[in-house]
Amino acid sequence: MHPHRLFSVLAAALLLACCTKENTKFEWGCLQQVEAEERDRAGAEALRFKTVHGLEVVGILSPGRDGRVWVLLNPTAEPYYKQVPADCGYALSKAQIEAISAHTKVSATVLAVLGSHRAGE
Repeated sequence: MHPHRLFSVLAAALLLACCTKENTKFEWGCLQQVEAEERDRAGAEALRFKTVHGLEVVGILSPGRDGRVWVLLNPTAEPYYKQVPADCGYALSKAQIEAISAHTKVSATVLAVLGSHRAGE
C-alpha cells in the first residue's frame, strides 16, 4: 500500500474512534442531565418522553423505587443501549412498547432490550 494511502486510512480510523468516543460521552451526559432534572418531579404517568439535544429519551416508572429509569431511544455510539440509573429494573406492557415505538424511531437494539422487559400479561 502506498504510504500516503496508508496514512489516510489510519487518519480516518483515528478520527472515527475519537468521534465515537465523544458521541458516547455526549449520550451518557444527556441521559444524566435528564435524570438529574427529573429526579424530584412527581408524576404517575407510566412513560415520560423528553428530547435532549436532539436525542429521544423515555422515562419509565421503576417498581419499588421512587423514580424513573431513563432510556436513550436512538443511540448512535456504543453501547447501543443506555439507561440511567443502570442498576434499576422496570417492566413494560406490550401497549407501552408500542407507544414508545410510535413516539419516535427506536433503534433495533433498544427495542429488543425493551421487549426483554415485558411485564407478565
